[in-house]
Amino acid sequence: MRFGGIRKMLQVVIYGLIALIILVALLRLTPIWDGILSAKPAEIVDFATLEPPQKPNWFLLCEDNVCAAATPKATPPIFEVSAEELKGRMEALLLEMANTNVRLERGNDLDVLVRTPIMRWPDIISIQIVPLDEGKSTLRIYSRSIYGHSDLGANKARVMGWLARLQS
Repeated sequence: MRFGGIRKMLQVVIYGLIALIILVALLRLTPIWDGILSAKPAEIVDFATLEPPQKPNWFLLCEDNVCAAATPKATPPIFEVSAEELKGRMEALLLEMANTNVRLERGNDLDVLVRTPIMRWPDIISIQIVPLDEGKSTLRIYSRSIYGHSDLGANKARVMGWLARLQS
């Protein structure tokens, strides 16, 4: 192949990559992309019967004696505030987060959809605020990715970051 042929082939590849980048940027900025990367319908999770998938793309914050069907990755802290106060703090935190939408709220249970910043992959987070004695409370969180096998620790980082902010 002559030099001119290689040059033309490189131009086609470069133009193709530019077109692909523009297409992804346009889709990322439209609801079409969110429709393509759809999430499951909103639901309230029963933590007592929760069975996470075999894929390692999830993180569960729950007491061992409650989440008997699943092995929690961490135990939730006890907050020195009422369940109502903790729920208010959680909702305020979610409102501050970009690409975050509370899809369903029933009592002290929340179903939250979070989309990754660049590709807008959907992650679903189930949150349950639990009242305890003496005006204290705790929470359970099940964060999971819809697509892919591994989340590279994103679900754990999200939950632990939220906990740090709630405790400060």
